[in-house]
Amino acid sequence: MKAPDPVQVSVVGDCQVKVTWTDNTTNETHYDVQRSDPGSAFGLDVAILAANTTEYVDTVPGSGKYKYEVVARQMKAGKVADFVVSKQIGRASCRE
Repeated sequence: MKAPDPVQVSVVGDCQVKVTWTDNTTNETHYDVQRSDPGSAFGLDVAILAANTTEYVDTVPGSGKYKYEVVARQMKAGKVADFVVSKQIGRASCRE
């Protein structure tokens, strides 16, 4: 499996961040989009998306710098057979 790369992050609205990537594989079963809030580690799944998806718009909880991971997953017999991670950093601004 190839990485969902390059991953791009852009602010598209108040508290909204658009994450896009290139679907470089043909055998993923789904994508996980993960976000780390300022000062925290990865692990928060903000979306589980269908195979062949190439974008997601996230509503962040407040202003700050967020990191995103896009994980391509392939399930076989109920087990995760492979995954590839790409990372990108984006800064979002929210009216508070």
